[in-house]
Amino acid sequence: MESLLKEIAFHSALSLSLSFGYELGLFDALSAVGSQENPASPKQVADKAGMDVEVIKVWLMGMHSGKIIKSNKDGDGYWIEKENLKALSSNEPAIGLILTRIIPHIAPHYKQALETAKSKKSECQKDQHKDHDGDHEHGKKTEHGHLWQEQAQHQHSHKHGHGHEHGDQDHHSHHSDNFPMMELMTKAMYKNHIIPDYLPLTGMQEKLEKGGLEVLDVGCGVGIHICEIAQYFPKCNFTGIDIGVKGIERAKEIAKQNNLKNVKFEVISGEEMPKEWTNRFDWVMSWNSIHDHQNPQVAIKEINRVLINDGRYAMMEVNKPENSNILQNKPILSYFAVTDLFKMLAAPEAAKWSNVLALELLKNAGFTKVETVETPFSDLNILFVCNK
Repeated sequence: MESLLKEIAFHSALSLSLSFGYELGLFDALSAVGSQENPASPKQVADKAGMDVEVIKVWLMGMHSGKIIKSNKDGDGYWIEKENLKALSSNEPAIGLILTRIIPHIAPHYKQALETAKSKKSECQKDQHKDHDGDHEHGKKTEHGHLWQEQAQHQHSHKHGHGHEHGDQDHHSHHSDNFPMMELMTKAMYKNHIIPDYLPLTGMQEKLEKGGLEVLDVGCGVGIHICEIAQYFPKCNFTGIDIGVKGIERAKEIAKQNNLKNVKFEVISGEEMPKEWTNRFDWVMSWNSIHDHQNPQVAIKEINRVLINDGRYAMMEVNKPENSNILQNKPILSYFAVTDLFKMLAAPEAAKWSNVLALELLKNAGFTKVETVETPFSDLNILFVCNK
């Protein structure tokens, strides 16, 4: 255990340094001035990056000790191996490099998370004290007690948070501020898999090829998924909605860059879509967005409403099995399982999400046939294919 803990501590520091280097373009600078044939000195990298040489020297030593980059025998010249250049580049970085950037976003909330956890502990102790005093009416946990509490919380949050597509205001602001990072993650994890791997799983490809379909993406973010599909099926119309203004602005830019005339984006909450959209869409899809809604049940019911009578809903979601043993050999799933602790304290409703809950919400929303489909191209996800 001691060696494992030391390794974890080292990789935690390494993760921060990786994020530091990526954010400042240091990998790009190193690849521009250094190679195995001509290793770059710290000064050369510093000059290229426009940074202090002492800072660069320490960063390079850290990257070398972490086996991220190479160094000559004298330890004063560095380079990135050719096979690693793409993974460490700013244009198409590896998924793992992008994930290191999440840690610095979590770190500032660590103390807040501790205080929140302590306050919840105090509340639990007070409730236990009430139970011992015989306050059975308000403190006793009956068979349906937890369900009643969840329903009450749902009603309260719906009254005060309706329309916040990605959770409460702070949680939503976090998503909006990080759209550049989310765009990078989407490109790295999904873009090359949308047409060849994802689409066949939905059973919609043949209908799309015939044309005339109305397609909706709920919680579309920067619109990468829907724009990718729209390029291949110009005879269909596509609409993307999201509550994040910055994300929708970026989505419109991407559509314009690709000269897409069959795509439109609107700032609309998945929990409150226009009344005139009832029975409008042939296919609705969502990518990792439903669990981040303030009220996932409300959003799924809305999706059912806007679908035509024989329409299909493809809900791509985070794979969250009840059994933690399933996570053991899946690094990305394990990564998010660990970071869920901090997400739970920042956005409690989102952290409650699970595969079992997803199936329950879909059934409650009126979807009579739901098929759970594995996604071989992404360990992080599971796909729910639903017929109205």
